[in-house]
Amino acid sequence: MDLRSKNYLILILISSSLISQYELTCEAADMSELQETYVWLEQECQKQINGCRIEANDGTKLYTPDGIGNYRALWTRDFCYMIEGAPGIISWPEVEACIDYLIRHVNEKGIVPDRVAAEGAPTYNVLGPEPPTDNAQFLVKLVGYWYPATQDREKLKSYLPRLHKALASLPRDPNTGLVWIDPATPHSPYGFTDTIAKTGGLFFSSVLLWEAEQVLADLYDAAGEPDQAAAARNRAETVHKALETLWDAQAGCYLAASVDCKQPDVWGNAYAIACGCLQGDRAKQVAKWLMDQKEAVVMRGQVRHIPAPGAWQKTLMEVKPGTYQNGAYWATASGWLATAFQVLDQEEADRLILDCIADMKANGVYECINAGGYTKVKEYVASVTLPMQYLRKRLGKP
Repeated sequence: MDLRSKNYLILILISSSLISQYELTCEAADMSELQETYVWLEQECQKQINGCRIEANDGTKLYTPDGIGNYRALWTRDFCYMIEGAPGIISWPEVEACIDYLIRHVNEKGIVPDRVAAEGAPTYNVLGPEPPTDNAQFLVKLVGYWYPATQDREKLKSYLPRLHKALASLPRDPNTGLVWIDPATPHSPYGFTDTIAKTGGLFFSSVLLWEAEQVLADLYDAAGEPDQAAAARNRAETVHKALETLWDAQAGCYLAASVDCKQPDVWGNAYAIACGCLQGDRAKQVAKWLMDQKEAVVMRGQVRHIPAPGAWQKTLMEVKPGTYQNGAYWATASGWLATAFQVLDQEEADRLILDCIADMKANGVYECINAGGYTKVKEYVASVTLPMQYLRKRLGKP
């Protein structure tokens, strides 16, 4: 069985399992309304991705985080979010060219660039003395999306040593195996909180590592390397068990970090359900916590990183409470939260996405929003591609 067939089988089995595990308690939204929303969002994804395409000095077509090509660089995580949320809009040869553009800048230590400029210059660090703790995972995931579409086994084999080295380069807590930031030298963690000084064991970056190790295992299987695949799955299991050190039993959710910013992580908890890291009773517990927090974390279908009126305990630069990554509301996480809501209430899940897209239709696409007319970065691509992922699955799109 090839990797593509295997992935389809796994998705079918997971879908059947989820339907049997989670008794959805409410009626779904009208399917015609969801379909109309999907059509609009698909067109908007196409528009934003077309707008963010620029040409590097070497002729490679790059895709920037914003739909007007302002940033002039290819960001690893943002590009992954385009492919993850709206596959097929960017051709697979162009995806491969962008992967090559990133992977040739993986340095001798295995560090994956946060971004590579159109002029060819890589940037590794963002804030602080070390790189963010997520780019390696996103590079692995990119290859995981690319390979089933191309089946280029020889090219895959050329990628695998660098992917392995990239994941191995991530700093780890020697006691747990979680992705780790030393409190003595804080730096950017997951890139959509790169201004926040989370330290100790990290939840979001570790969930991404759990996911990436499993993708890497599938890629090793496809390359005919079963021993390497088994080792990657063992590493994933170690991380999965270690996540429990961040569980707050009293609240019913996972904390963002074990030292600084030891606070409930809305995005991380939602994503852990959306990517399948949390299942069964634990997924129900977390989904209930997220639904109980709805009024404190959702505005116009968009999602705060931590419940209002809270702010992060420590930042790497000044970020006023209620703005940007310190209390503004983002569509980036709307699809993940909707997927988490699905565990208990399909109607609430659909309504969240419908509200999010209705706001975009009425007010425009932004990186983040808040009350009083606060907005940041117009035409932000991840704001449309990631909610698209929820609608694609909800409507059974291939």
